[in-house]
Amino acid sequence: MRKKGLIFLIAMCALLSQTVHAECDYKTQNEISTAAANVVGTYEMERVKEDYEGNPHPEVSDEIANTLNSGYYFAEHFNVKIYNITDQIYFRITNEEEHIDEEYHARDLVNGSFSLRVPDTQKIRTYTIKIFSDVSGCSNEELREIKVLTPMYNELADQALCENKDAYYCEKYVTTNIEVDEEKIQNEYVNSNNNYFKGAEELASKNRIYWYIGGTVLIVIMMIAIIVQIKRNKKRKI
Repeated sequence: MRKKGLIFLIAMCALLSQTVHAECDYKTQNEISTAAANVVGTYEMERVKEDYEGNPHPEVSDEIANTLNSGYYFAEHFNVKIYNITDQIYFRITNEEEHIDEEYHARDLVNGSFSLRVPDTQKIRTYTIKIFSDVSGCSNEELREIKVLTPMYNELADQALCENKDAYYCEKYVTTNIEVDEEKIQNEYVNSNNNYFKGAEELASKNRIYWYIGGTVLIVIMMIAIIVQIKRNKKRKI
């Protein structure tokens, strides 16, 4: 009796082993790896019409939102986006600074897509996305890791010294902390303006004789026109 029970137990273990192996065969493993490789992690900017308290107002027209002192304005936000999550994989997204540690499966999402609003644009933020297998019987080890860095607003971008200037420190949003000597940049800005006005003065000085000639010719033409008109008027009176 014991011998039959032992044989039955061995047979069940063998059957279970074959079942697990069948669920996670080479083809399945390849499909899981491909699914993990197709996951896209990125960030996207979103322009939203809001009031000054940060409440969204999609019903407000663009014209009103662009009007000064209307009570509304266009706010720019970043959203962390994750695409192509399938039934074979799931992901965990973390950010220590924001105390985020969340897990999502395909059943939690719409069309395999995920979106997370970034709180603000005042600092550079890093979100870590780890992909795992969601197939029963296959290894639950990490398959892939994605880092998403969201930019921060660059205060230098709106200053006069960055007007019409294509420089790395003038980009509106940056993903690295910009360390620049603001006093040096200000001096360069002032010097460039001084050079512009100096050049304009030199150009005017060089062409002064042409201005004189042009002005003299214009005056002579006007005097001739006046004399001709006077003579015509006299003839009409006669």
